[in-house]
Amino acid sequence: MPIILENFAKNNSISGIWKTSESEEDLLELITLSDYDKNLLKQISLQKRRLEIIATRVLMKNIGINRQIIYKNHIPTCNNGFISISHSNNLVAVIWHPTKKTTIDIELISEKITRVSQKVFSNQELLFADNNQEILTILWNCKECVYKIFQQENIEFKKQIKVFPFEKNKKINCSIVHNNIQKIYTFNYLIIDKFSMVWGTEDH
Repeated sequence: MPIILENFAKNNSISGIWKTSESEEDLLELITLSDYDKNLLKQISLQKRRLEIIATRVLMKNIGINRQIIYKNHIPTCNNGFISISHSNNLVAVIWHPTKKTTIDIELISEKITRVSQKVFSNQELLFADNNQEILTILWNCKECVYKIFQQENIEFKKQIKVFPFEKNKKINCSIVHNNIQKIYTFNYLIIDKFSMVWGTEDH
């Protein structure tokens, strides 16, 4: 399956989403893996994770992100600029920016989010969402994006990451307070079929 969305992030970034329907063998026909990626795959037996990695490289090649990914503490980094990657079901989303830290998260909208909502969302966030699965998933996307871009361990999603109420199709403001450091982020969001996606860059 080809790219289903490209260049949604704008602002000097490169971005895209790939919907995977191919087998591992079919995906490998579309890409020449680096030695690093070949060694990485040798360490991974889970088929779903292998497909995610290969599909990510195929997507990057097709949208023009000619960068080598290296994982540091499970966080993808690249040899030039900043990259963020997200997977959900059969979708892979990537965003790259030449000068700014960037973040992206894509999630399938499902009842699964309601089962964990009390653990990860504040009372104010739960009140705003009003049990709406789409809004709850967007809130989760936002918290994941903050966590990815802030890059610190031991973050409590419920207490330390705050997502402010937002209007439909408008930008979303979020904040995090950790070790006396406060950061404010402004993210974009999009609904794609049964998935929600949030992305943004660090501008502060």
